[in-house]
Amino acid sequence: MVLDEPTNAIDPLRELELLARYRRAAKALRSYGGILVIISHRFTTVRDADQIVVLENGQVAETGSHDALLRQDRIYGQLFKEQAKAFL
Repeated sequence: MVLDEPTNAIDPLRELELLARYRRAAKALRSYGGILVIISHRFTTVRDADQIVVLENGQVAETGSHDALLRQDRIYGQLFKEQAKAFL
């Protein structure tokens, strides 16, 4: 299943509800060999993913979990920190 920017135009509370549904859907898909792919620019949407793929200029620039990408402090880590500043 592929979802492209599924949380783009919703409020934070609805986003949390949707993300819970996506986790359940991913678990169900995984049980029979399927996967859930979410395309998003929102860190809240992707941070719980098993694998995050960061694209730059149409090329794969980084892959890993949220924590691993933060530790690498490259594109994902730097963008996450910039976005987080807005909430502090």
